[in-house]
Amino acid sequence: MIDDDAKKTLCASLVGVMNDISGLLKAANEELSHYKGLQKIKNMAKNHDIDGIKKAPKYLDGIATTISDNKAYSRSLGRKLEQADALVGQLIQSPASQLDE
Repeated sequence: MIDDDAKKTLCASLVGVMNDISGLLKAANEELSHYKGLQKIKNMAKNHDIDGIKKAPKYLDGIATTISDNKAYSRSLGRKLEQADALVGQLIQSPASQLDE
């Protein structure tokens, strides 16, 4: 069972990973306004909005698609996207969020 402290830790980790992705995109001279899902996921994680985070896989897919379309992919970005996906998976599968379904 995942407790509130663990959720907060996972959310903080997710914010960090999303910041890392933003930094990698900036380093690749990408326009962050094309990646609206980044800020949405960060805001949901900052607010510990588990119901909102349930929509994060859709946003992560959009980010990955835009990265691919813009030919901005790098191994570092790929690893960070996988890390974000894993964190989102942990948050979504927590028993407290399953009760809401």
